[in-house]
Amino acid sequence: KNSETVSALKVNGVTLTSGTDYTVSTNTYTFPTTYLDDLSLGDTIVEFTLSTGAIIPYTIHVVPAAS
Repeated sequence: KNSETVSALKVNGVTLTSGTDYTVSTNTYTFPTTYLDDLSLGDTIVEFTLSTGAIIPYTIHVVPAAS
């Protein structure tokens, strides 16, 4: 059984705050629009740091909101 857990999320070297910058439920990470609205357009890399120290990069592609 894999016992690794996510110990931190970072964007541009800044540690994100659970409950403010994102929420997690059953291994699903959700970023509120209030957080996403502050990101620059284009690609943003979210680094998931595991309890083993391994880092998994995940790309979020930010586009303008439809009007």
